[in-house]
Amino acid sequence: MTVHEPLAVPPRDLAILLLVAAFDTLTRSQITAELFPNDDDGRITRKRLKILLGRGLLNQTSMQVVNPAVNGGVTAPVYYPSAKGLDFLRQERDDEAFRLVNATTPNWTTLYHSVAVAQTRLLLTRAAALRPDVKLVEHVGERAFRDHTATEPHARYRLFTLVTQEPLLVCKPDAGWLFEKDGVRKVFYLEQDRDSTKSAERVAAQKCGGYAGLLKHQLHMRHFPTATDETFRVLMIAPTPARRDALRRAVARKPEGNRWRFACLADLTTESFLTAPVWYRAEGDQPEPMVPGGPA
Repeated sequence: MTVHEPLAVPPRDLAILLLVAAFDTLTRSQITAELFPNDDDGRITRKRLKILLGRGLLNQTSMQVVNPAVNGGVTAPVYYPSAKGLDFLRQERDDEAFRLVNATTPNWTTLYHSVAVAQTRLLLTRAAALRPDVKLVEHVGERAFRDHTATEPHARYRLFTLVTQEPLLVCKPDAGWLFEKDGVRKVFYLEQDRDSTKSAERVAAQKCGGYAGLLKHQLHMRHFPTATDETFRVLMIAPTPARRDALRRAVARKPEGNRWRFACLADLTTESFLTAPVWYRAEGDQPEPMVPGGPA
């Protein structure tokens, strides 16, 4: 009879598994910045990742679409959860929620975008930690499962929403957060714009109807059942100020455009994300903070 030893995972490796499970698609540099800030050359992080990959506790894929202006256009490995790693976390933490974490290979055509979304989620998580009056109750990525056995996207994924069947109307946020402040729980959705060449009017036409329908039918309450605010915000992050303002003008002409807030990526830091006046409405010239009231 073969006796299997319990799977031993050092605390720093466990931290990597938990981080990747929470944020879905991460590069080595993102993992280093979050967990090993003193690992200047990334050597320690690479060693730990190699061990986790070798044990089958983590998966790796390649980013085949890149921005030539970032990192010299060099591709980078992207790490994502493995089924074995998630089974271990479910056992280790006694948490069935790990069954809803996606261990399938992310789509290579959107992987660059997925990593950008993960960076925004990391940034907002750090920003929330600076505000003791604000509680980040939950954050959800676009690949998170609602029912991993389902085949239809609106039944399989938590954020992918079939608003109406006839006419067909769907809403597909890049990410979602549930925040609590002063006893009120409010939903925020993310739209991460990476394409300064696609018409802003086309983006608004593709996105705004879904969110308007989501609000009309109160379907954001399905995403976050413990929300108490009957409305939500859509946060649109653009790569440049010009792109931000073009998107503002386009969304202003759409239903529920007042639910949207717009920021330029360069203006967003851990310190500015929640508190600084960097967010613009679709109409109006004065930026405002995402969370009113200033620093706590």
